[in-house]
Order: sequence, then C-alpha cells, then structure tokens
Amino acid sequence: MKECIGFISDLCAIRNAAAHGRSILPTFMDPDYNGNWDLEFDNVEGRCSVEKWILYDLLKKKWERMGLGDYSKQIVNTLYGNPLRRAWIELNYIYFYIIREIEKMSFKLFVTEAEWFLSKEEDIRQQMNGVNLCSLRLSDMGNTTLGVTAPPYDEIAQEAFSVWELFEGKYR
Repeated sequence: MKECIGFISDLCAIRNAAAHGRSILPTFMDPDYNGNWDLEFDNVEGRCSVEKWILYDLLKKKWERMGLGDYSKQIVNTLYGNPLRRAWIELNYIYFYIIREIEKMSFKLFVTEAEWFLSKEEDIRQQMNGVNLCSLRLSDMGNTTLGVTAPPYDEIAQEAFSVWELFEGKYR
C-alpha cells in the first residue's frame, strides 16, 4: 500500500481539472498531448522516469503476453506521459489493490457502476437512439473520431479494464 502514496499527487490532476471547470476528456484523449503544455509542474522529476512507475512492469508484461511486444512500452509511455490518463489508471489500481480489501461494499458498488458506465451496446447506432440523459454511459458520447481511430470511450474503458485484468478472479 505504501507504494500507492505517490498516486495521490497524480490524482490531483483529475480533481483540479474538474474543480476548475477544465474539460477532462479532450485532454485525456489527445494523442499529441505534451506534458510541457501543462502549467502544473508539480511532479517534474517523477514524469521523467516511466520505468520507475509502479505499474510500468505490470502493464508492460500484461500487454506483451497479449502479443503486443515492443508496442507495449509505447502504450505505457503514452499513459504515463498524460497526467489524466496516468491518474485514471492509478485510480483503478487503487480501487483493486486497496479498496477491494478494506471497503468490500464500496468496492462492489464501484465495480457494478463502472461496468455499466464503461459498457456499450453491440450496435452503437441503436444505443445512440436510446440515450437516457438522466442515466448516461461513457459510450453515449458516440463515435467522435469518425471511425478513423478508436472511439475515446473504447480507449478509456480498455485502459481501466487493463488494470482490472491484473486482478482477474479476485474481484467477483
């Protein structure tokens, strides 16, 4: 658990963006995100050492086993280099590594709500016809990339599920 203490400063990126009215999803999904554009230089030294990140080896090995090979390092670098994406991965890790053990009911509720929020229908067009504004899922934003690249909701969900899979069988 001690190693997760460093995640707290990273989680501030999401909290600060939300608290100050900055849009989170555009920054989260920007493929050309450059950390130098960020005005919050709270962890400059930590940003330069992706190999020292506690999740580096776990995620890299997981994606290598999936057959992604050298591409897995590039994926981890992309996640680590964007403070919002890094915080998202770390938040999911904290839930599965810590909350699962100390707050079982809260964890179960988190998994249930996250599975629903991150889910999507097989036919996304059909889903878009039945959007309930009082109960939105992430995929209700639709395919904002015109099919050229993966839709943002797929990227966000897959990054969360990558962490969940590290704990496969331990959260049901």
